[in-house]
Amino acid sequence: MGSIETSFNGKFIDLRVGLFMVDSPIAHTLSKGWSLLKWKKSSNFCTNCGQPLVLNLAGSQASCSSCKSVYYPTTSPVGIVSVCDPSNDSLLLIRQPRYPPGMYSCIAGFLDVGETLDDCVKREVAEEVGMEVSKVSYLGSQHWPFPAGSLMIGCQADALPGQTPDPCKMELEDARWFSREQVQEAFDRIKEQPRLRVGKNNDPSQIFIPPRGAIANFLVSKWLNKAPL
Repeated sequence: MGSIETSFNGKFIDLRVGLFMVDSPIAHTLSKGWSLLKWKKSSNFCTNCGQPLVLNLAGSQASCSSCKSVYYPTTSPVGIVSVCDPSNDSLLLIRQPRYPPGMYSCIAGFLDVGETLDDCVKREVAEEVGMEVSKVSYLGSQHWPFPAGSLMIGCQADALPGQTPDPCKMELEDARWFSREQVQEAFDRIKEQPRLRVGKNNDPSQIFIPPRGAIANFLVSKWLNKAPL
């Protein structure tokens, strides 16, 4: 790998880091390419008859060379939601143990079989912070290449008034309400210092959110830009 780095005057880095160091079109290409490579690695033989699979030119479809069965990459849907309390103009953010010090984000989880997006969001909020939400609204989506290819479906939901988050100790380190001023500070901090996302020695009291390019950043910005009720 060293010789390759030298010949291109570059350096190999983790894709989770690299996605936030490039513009949106390149990040999308990297994300798609990684997911296709992961799918190809585990999809070389037909599950119906065991014969080799043949990829199409785009690499996004595989056909059996014998029984002609056709296979496509699996994209796993994930509901991710910004939860707000309109009664006091606050936003709920959560922290997982794997996050770098200081980083908080939005609640997210995979859709169960037979579940609607609304059901997924309400269940994940209940499981992770023990709260009820209503008025689930779709805001946008993003392909995410981990673990092998996910569609992040971004939503906003209103919490029923007066609730206090009770974070699930198996999944979260913390979950709390942040005022509009606190959220704006966290948003501005990552905007000014994008490398906080990969920092290991961050000051944990300096709260920030995922950087531009992550759908959580988009969801937070949408809440910040919406006038309080």
